[in-house]
Amino acid sequence: MAEEILQEGPLRGLDVSAYAPELRELLKKANEDCIEIENYRLPKHAEPSPSNMKDGGSRYFFGGQYSILLRNSLFPSPIGKNGVGKILGYSFGYELFVVPIEDLDKHAGMHPLVSRVWFVTSERIREIEQATTGDLQKRMPPLEKYYRLVPVEPESKEEANKPAQTTPGS
Repeated sequence: MAEEILQEGPLRGLDVSAYAPELRELLKKANEDCIEIENYRLPKHAEPSPSNMKDGGSRYFFGGQYSILLRNSLFPSPIGKNGVGKILGYSFGYELFVVPIEDLDKHAGMHPLVSRVWFVTSERIREIEQATTGDLQKRMPPLEKYYRLVPVEPESKEEANKPAQTTPGS
């Protein structure tokens, strides 16, 4: 079999011909998705998770047997004299896990196969988000695909109308 060495991306130099056909395709797709993120585009093979993280806009993308965390986290300045910092920009990049989504939950300490994160200004993040928002919305799967939504019936009307408990003991 002829060598098939990846020429770019995080798996650059890997001879994928040494692997079984299904693993070879997985590695090539995951590598291409990371290249897309390096070029400020959405992964083209992996499907976006319907939920955002609370760190500025990071999002998981699921590609069957691999997962990519598109890292988009706030990068604050050191706190100033008045105790308030400001956002300098974002850490942006990817973390590639060669496991299905189910395994990410099972193994909390799992580390990415490869990762690359760099600094991006707030202005550039706005440009990236404007360029990718339409594509992201078109490709967004229904929430039910990844989250099981179950209605919860309150015991009584009084229970349903009680305010939510905001802190323990309140």
